[in-house]
Amino acid sequence: MYNKFEKLLRGLIRHRWMTLGTVIFLLVASVVIMRMLPSNFFPYMNKPYFRADLFLPDGYSIDATSEEMKDIEQYFLSQPGIKKVSTSIGGSHPRYYLASTNYSLKPNFSNILIEVNNMDSTAYWEKRFFEYVVENHPGIVCRSSLFKLSSPTDGAIEITFSGQNSDSLRQLAARAMDLIRSEGPGVDFLRTNWGSKIPVYIPRFSEEKGQQLDVTRQDMAKTLGLATTGIPLAEYRERDLSMPILLKDEQIHTLPLNQMKALPVFNARGEYFPLEQVVDRFDLSYQYNMIWHFQREKTIVLRMDPLRGMNTNATFQAVWKLMNERITVPPGYTMSYLGDQDAQDDSNRSIRVQMPFALTMMFIVLLFLFGNYKKPLAIMAMIPMIFIGVVIGLVALGKDFDFFALLGLLGLVGMNVKSAVILVDEIGIQLSNGMAPLNAVVYAAKTRLVPVSTGAGATIVGMAPLLGDAMFGGMAATIMGGLLMATILTILVLPVTYCAIYKIKYQDLKK
Repeated sequence: MYNKFEKLLRGLIRHRWMTLGTVIFLLVASVVIMRMLPSNFFPYMNKPYFRADLFLPDGYSIDATSEEMKDIEQYFLSQPGIKKVSTSIGGSHPRYYLASTNYSLKPNFSNILIEVNNMDSTAYWEKRFFEYVVENHPGIVCRSSLFKLSSPTDGAIEITFSGQNSDSLRQLAARAMDLIRSEGPGVDFLRTNWGSKIPVYIPRFSEEKGQQLDVTRQDMAKTLGLATTGIPLAEYRERDLSMPILLKDEQIHTLPLNQMKALPVFNARGEYFPLEQVVDRFDLSYQYNMIWHFQREKTIVLRMDPLRGMNTNATFQAVWKLMNERITVPPGYTMSYLGDQDAQDDSNRSIRVQMPFALTMMFIVLLFLFGNYKKPLAIMAMIPMIFIGVVIGLVALGKDFDFFALLGLLGLVGMNVKSAVILVDEIGIQLSNGMAPLNAVVYAAKTRLVPVSTGAGATIVGMAPLLGDAMFGGMAATIMGGLLMATILTILVLPVTYCAIYKIKYQDLKK
């Protein structure tokens, strides 16, 4: 085995530039493939339940939302693989999971938490839930997902426009939505945080008529509240439960719009008059239910989710490129992005800031260790080559490159440098003993073959049990593939790089 290894290594050194060129080609190919791999920055949790946020069109009452949810809830309760279904209407459940979205006082919103009998079937039922809602309730925006560690976002991809004029922002958003629908990548549930305009019926109070009838604006407001949302009278309390007691018109859900003119308005003396006698006119218009502000500027957010099976990061890059090329933002207005990409950027920012410092400190330590810059340069040149093994590991084991995989990649740097230091130090020892440069390189690699391989092999085997874990599976695949390739690079390519840097000429194949 040692003789075959020595023959192989001498052949690689003899054709050093071809060897290094091949490795560089593999590195470039790995980077390209890495960009094409599915990326899920925060991994999904392996749990026997999943959740879904359901949004009905703006203007839906909480009773209409409840009726829509009854069909969905009853259907899945009848399925043999479903254990429990918990539904909340008008707001989210109490915060049962830290990394989950939270809504309150939203009548067209519902949150569903479903528990399955078999943990291995969670992904199947989550997909089945999504398909059922899309097929049978096309007016509902369904955002179902497995549990994951990411901070909650209202849309996987979010493009924001900020400024002072609502109409200008609406036009920018409409232009962007048209572009995405016609020329953009495959996205689903394209919407804005302003929602769609809803009809607004506005009675215009008449101060002159009100004074004549001794009716105030507050008196009219009470009448309108009684006929629409109800008037709070008191609170019902039971332990930690608190619910308002409301006075409502018994026809609150069936009152036709044209009969509002006949609603009785009471004054302080107990007299009542039809609503149309205390107003100048009734206006009917369409307005946004809510206009969002961010940092004192009106902000409209385009929210969308990539089609199932599509890479979120690749879809975002395509959408963002389209926005920058085709959308002209007027002066005083800004365009930016939020969503999963913003959360990912926040998580990566600290790593990007500290990584150059860490690599510089590592190089300085190696300078003090070896006393020259060539040996540290040969060691540091091996670090980027880890990507080759990382891509092989992720592809072969079918894992995503997530946050924990990134941590595993950073750990590989230290493992690779450790093995490289051992080999380079051994080369220095053999040179100090008077051995010829080429023979010293080959002999050092041959004597370090078993120690380096054994240490790497033990770590690879130790990572194997984590492959089935939802959280650390990507990290295990990254370390296993990266360490395997790093070991090969240390034993075979590092000696070639060392000879290239020190300009060691190929001599006789014999010792």
